Amino acid sequence: MRLLLLFALCFLVFPSVAIAQDGPFFNVPEEQAPLDEILGLTPPKEKREKTGNIKKDIALRYYDNCSKYDHPLLTEEGQDILCSCTSDGIENALTTEEAQSLYKTGLAAIKAREKMMKYIYGPCMQYPIRNLAYDACMGNKAVQDSMDDYKVICNCSADTMGRFMSANYEEIMNGALQSPQWYNDPLGHYLQSDGFQLKSSGFLKRCVQIHVYGWK
Repeated sequence: MRLLLLFALCFLVFPSVAIAQDGPFFNVPEEQAPLDEILGLTPPKEKREKTGNIKKDIALRYYDNCSKYDHPLLTEEGQDILCSCTSDGIENALTTEEAQSLYKTGLAAIKAREKMMKYIYGPCMQYPIRNLAYDACMGNKAVQDSMDDYKVICNCSADTMGRFMSANYEEIMNGALQSPQWYNDPLGHYLQSDGFQLKSSGFLKRCVQIHVYGWK
């Protein structure tokens, strides 16, 4: 009976993750905004006052343009987390020349953007993805009905997904950069991938096994 219940619970849990793609944060248009737009390569409508620090000014420019982008898969909070994290990385992990190259053309610009995407944007993805995993779990009726304190399951699932992203972002980004459309939103691409669906569903199932059934 316990095995049958677990099967029924997981059967109800995981389709809801896929169904959620029809919701407000999973309705992805056929053409997503290119990375050039997200990076602010188009002139911003409003400009901040200069701080006098070149890298800080570039990082703030990135944040302003990134936060204006209406990401089809993220909540406003998730988008702000991603923008803030990436902006901070631009200021602190790139050289001044690399930061300046983000808004130029040529080989140096390509290398700078690839470095930013792989080693700054990539690790920053774990934070909005953790939020998405938590929200999807909290909205799942099968999880809600499984135990009184079902937030334990959702925190388990979200934390595990976040740790996976932290450990595997480089591989995920390397895969994205192999695509002719690598400049398209890598986060959105990954969230729609079979790999993400399998991992998030698997982590949720494992957390149900641990916290509902006591399996170790």
